[in-house]
Amino acid sequence: FLDSDDLISSEFIKTRLKWIKNHKNQDYYVFPSSFFKNSPGDLKKLWNLLNKPKDDLIRFFDGDNPWHTTGVVWRRNSFFKIKGFYEPAQSMQDWEIFVKALIRGLKYTKSPDKVEFLQHYLRKHKSPQISTSKLSEERAINRQETKQFIAKQFSKKHKYKSYAWRSFIGDYYRFTLGLKKAGYEELIFSGILFLVEEKLASKNLSKLLLKSLEFDSKLKNSNNYLKKTIDFILYRFYNLKNLQYPKDRTKGIVYFEKKNENI
Repeated sequence: FLDSDDLISSEFIKTRLKWIKNHKNQDYYVFPSSFFKNSPGDLKKLWNLLNKPKDDLIRFFDGDNPWHTTGVVWRRNSFFKIKGFYEPAQSMQDWEIFVKALIRGLKYTKSPDKVEFLQHYLRKHKSPQISTSKLSEERAINRQETKQFIAKQFSKKHKYKSYAWRSFIGDYYRFTLGLKKAGYEELIFSGILFLVEEKLASKNLSKLLLKSLEFDSKLKNSNNYLKKTIDFILYRFYNLKNLQYPKDRTKGIVYFEKKNENI
């Protein structure tokens, strides 16, 4: 899949087919991407590093998306096995499709983080994009529904005890806090109640999340003792470590210079 404002090199297909032929029996194949302003190579910035010592699903939940939509080649049957993109989504389609593939356990391989595999270039815009512009209420509701669709994809092994489940809850809670900042108070509590109704969070955890949101909405001082205590409990006992975006996120700040060097 190629966005209308992005570019691919003349070696794009050749490079990827060579890698695919040497790595058979995979559902999809992942390659790096880089940014450009006027022509490919003028910014020398990567979308992100593919190969970090961290689980890829956790990275998506941490907002550290390791790859871009055009960074992937799908096998047709595998793509339709997970029923393709979630079509009602007005945004976050790339996040949704890859999280869904990872949850379903599709097999994949990633190329090394080397410049020789950089055959896809994303244009860096000055004007606001869908992902950065202020959410309308309609789009906020739609994003919440997309995240709830992903929540329903989790199997029982992801619930309650797994790190993947806790990471998703942290992502969902962080998103909900964002709805408050956008002014959509009515979506906040309905979003948390969804976790209870779908049995994706224990009653005790749900109560804590609701209470934390309640304090956050009423208190101007975010350092309030009760709010800090609840947030500490969420961190200490439920291991919700990603309530803030991780500091080690590398998206868009990794530079490269020479062809074939390790990135």
